[in-house]
Amino acid sequence: MSIHDLYDRLNAAQRGRTWTRQDFVLGFTGDVGDLAKLAQAADGIRPTPAGRDLGHELADCLGSVVVIAELYGVDLEAAFVTTMAQLEESITGELKFPPPHRRRIYPRDRPIMRSRSWTPRAVRDHARERSASGTTARTEAGLRASPFHLDQPPARIPPGLL
Repeated sequence: MSIHDLYDRLNAAQRGRTWTRQDFVLGFTGDVGDLAKLAQAADGIRPTPAGRDLGHELADCLGSVVVIAELYGVDLEAAFVTTMAQLEESITGELKFPPPHRRRIYPRDRPIMRSRSWTPRAVRDHARERSASGTTARTEAGLRASPFHLDQPPARIPPGLL
């Protein structure tokens, strides 16, 4: 008797029904979550759960994949061999003929938002750097036309803000 048959008997006895294909897929996602936690524990990112082993979870995931393939009528061995051959061909092709460098082009008058913290001071400094290098359409006079100039607080607080 296979593990799959034993689980069917157990679920029928405990829950009054056996698992459907969707139940097995959802169970697999739980197994993958457990595997991710153990991998993080192995890398020192989180504490190791008690009674859990990375090898056990890998085997559990593999078993789930085999059962799901059987339930959906997939020849897993043939699919694996075909997929690995396709990946090898694709990766080899990429290594021989790499795609041209793709760079995202931004309009010159729009700042590129990266990991920089965009505080009011950073925005002001960025605008000054761009205006000093001549790469912005905004002028110093245009920046000063704002009622809330960044160099100094407003002369009076507009009604409704307090």
